[in-house]
Amino acid sequence: MPQKEYFAKLRKTRKELGLCLACGKHPSPCEPCRKRNRERMRGIRAGISQEEKQKTWKTKRDYFLTHKFGITTKDYDRMLIEQNNCCAICFSTYTGDKRSKNFHVDHCHATEKVRGLLCSACNKGLGLFSESEQKLKSAIEYVRKWTDN
Repeated sequence: MPQKEYFAKLRKTRKELGLCLACGKHPSPCEPCRKRNRERMRGIRAGISQEEKQKTWKTKRDYFLTHKFGITTKDYDRMLIEQNNCCAICFSTYTGDKRSKNFHVDHCHATEKVRGLLCSACNKGLGLFSESEQKLKSAIEYVRKWTDN
């Protein structure tokens, strides 16, 4: 049996038995392995200054915006100012994204054209309705039908 298949099978067996995936000796989650991983990560992170983290984050964000949407950080900031620092659909100033605190860049999946900046909820809503105008109209009619006036 090739080594890759062996380790995949071993990992699956450990998971089925409820054992730690790293050592296979203790019940999962294995506190000794978790502690060892935490200490290792602290050591890795300890050498990076806060300024360097911020610089790296900005660089990654610039790269992401440019390669995914074809816009720069300045374009993003300009769009945000034009939208009065709020979502283009619901006008909320809350982004709904706890990790990045940024609005989502909304774009047409067919043309790849950037449309605006949306909060997390509005972005997910458009995605769940497959950006279909007909589905959105049907949803509006449905809500109106069941709203007490």
